[in-house]
Amino acid sequence: MINLKIHKKRIITISAVIIIAIGLPTTIWLISKNSDNRSRASGTTPTITMASPIADYPLGLPLPIDITIESGGIPITVIDIKFKFNPLSMQMVTFLSNNALDTELTSTDISQKQQEKGEFHYHAVETLGKNISGTIKLGQIIVTGKTTEVSKIEIVSAQIGTNDTLINISTSPLSLKFSGANITNTTPTQAPASSITPLPTVTNTSGQSKLTVKVAIPGIGSNIQKGENQKPMRTNRSAKLQIYNIQKTLVKTIDTTLTYTPSESIYKNTVSLGNIPEGQYLITINTDNTLPQTFPSTIPLSLNNTSTTTTLVLRPGDLDGDGELNMLDYTQLIGCIKKTTCNANVKADFNEDGNVNIYDFNIMIHSLR
Repeated sequence: MINLKIHKKRIITISAVIIIAIGLPTTIWLISKNSDNRSRASGTTPTITMASPIADYPLGLPLPIDITIESGGIPITVIDIKFKFNPLSMQMVTFLSNNALDTELTSTDISQKQQEKGEFHYHAVETLGKNISGTIKLGQIIVTGKTTEVSKIEIVSAQIGTNDTLINISTSPLSLKFSGANITNTTPTQAPASSITPLPTVTNTSGQSKLTVKVAIPGIGSNIQKGENQKPMRTNRSAKLQIYNIQKTLVKTIDTTLTYTPSESIYKNTVSLGNIPEGQYLITINTDNTLPQTFPSTIPLSLNNTSTTTTLVLRPGDLDGDGELNMLDYTQLIGCIKKTTCNANVKADFNEDGNVNIYDFNIMIHSLR
């Protein structure tokens, strides 16, 4: 009787082992298939990238590095990233956040201790119950170069997901090489003879030489897809014209006002230049927050004639009016963005929308090109 019971137990045990042996591969296959399906449903593998919109990196000037996350369809309520860089060759100035998640648990200002260690930690959570996915433009890390050696910034660890499930993602380090100096353009440069196109003139009866000046300002215009502002707060902008002869000798300086023309998305005005000898001239212009720039072609000027310039795209960023784009301008702009101070007032609002923010910073950065 006892042997029979033992025999039955053995049969049950063996059967259980056989069932498990048969069922285990099936279970693994099903789990794998479900995981596969989830992966396909999510679209792509989560990634994080670093990229700079600028090809040349002037030494000592702010350089933005865009941080973008592709969630691969995974809902995100937590982002945790640790950056590393060489503090001897690079300074990490600040992090301009796009506020993708509503609560940032770490400061976006780079402390002295972080700078000395060459480390920066960004940690943010979503507390309003939203699940964020897709392409997430996290913000921009702003760095400046200390040396002309190749510098690297890398993400040593990155996790995204929810409080229950965090996924590790990785990216390649970004190598940067800094060179050059402050951006300035105070000396007129004559275009090559082959590129000079004679500009038309029309007669006037003022007894003076006149010039219709036309300029465009980045961020202001009718192209909504590019994020341009169609209704700038300042429709009139003060401007300074510097008129040089072909020998690049300054002949006259004129202060004027340019008025925004919505139909053309430009600022323009017809300016009286007085009694200027007939001839070809180089003309440099700047407004109260742009770098001085020279029109690409020589401009014919003569009494009782009105010449018209081509439309010159100006380069915003010169907030202190010294004719250069440098760290002093950058510091003023960042002070306005962070609202710690704003000595630059409306000058820092390059697209004239009433706010000084990351869009104005990007306009300044594009002036480095």
